[in-house]
Amino acid sequence: MLPGVHLYAACWTVAAALWAAASGGALARRRGARGGDRPGLGAIAAVLACALAATLLGARLHSLIGDSASADDGRGVARLFGAGFRIGGGLVAAAATLALLAPRLLGRPWHAADVLDAVSPPAGLAIAIGRLGCLAEGCCFGRPTALPWAISYPAGSQPFWNHVALGLVAQADARSAAVHPLPLYLGGAAVIAALLGWQATRNGAPRGSATLVFALASSLLRLAVEPLRETRFLAPVPGQRLLDMATAGVALAGLVLLLAQARSARRRSPSS
Repeated sequence: MLPGVHLYAACWTVAAALWAAASGGALARRRGARGGDRPGLGAIAAVLACALAATLLGARLHSLIGDSASADDGRGVARLFGAGFRIGGGLVAAAATLALLAPRLLGRPWHAADVLDAVSPPAGLAIAIGRLGCLAEGCCFGRPTALPWAISYPAGSQPFWNHVALGLVAQADARSAAVHPLPLYLGGAAVIAALLGWQATRNGAPRGSATLVFALASSLLRLAVEPLRETRFLAPVPGQRLLDMATAGVALAGLVLLLAQARSARRRSPSS
């Protein structure tokens, strides 16, 4: 939307920095599940660096999977450094990396669920900031709508040329047709998921609950929003709906199991 100003990269860079700062602070404040010492800053930095690297790699791999248009862009490892990132794959890769590496890097008292509970809610706020870059870039946009909060994009943008091809505007027009502000919807969904995740930690829920609540809410909300994405003349996000459905199913099953275990533990504990 602003020629010469790369707001997309700037917003996602700020998002990554915000997540690292918020997650680092949360980890520094928390003690291990068995009462161990607080981890050093070096260990926390190593954990977050590994998670960020995994996010980039996972987001790139998600973009490549099922994307036949990228088949001729290069071969082997070289394709990993092309354009195109999908946050869904990045989040899955980051969660897996944290679950495997964080307890080892932070020390034995730390449990993977405690680490994930600390870093998952901040990811929602970071995603919301990154989505502002998507809004400015016009790389993902919604279907045409007459709703009062609809937005339009300037001539030369991807939405504009899409609407020219669809016959919604003329090539001489100054702006595209009004569309759903899809990045704002996705950002709002991430914020809601983050708030629900934080609420889970404040209510004394079992460890892992914040992560599972965040994953469940963000997946379901994204599934609700995705039908508003413009896909005519555009490829849909490869595997996104399948990934969201799988994530929601796993998260829901995990929450049911955690709550069942918590109830069983309360029944076995002696009454005071």
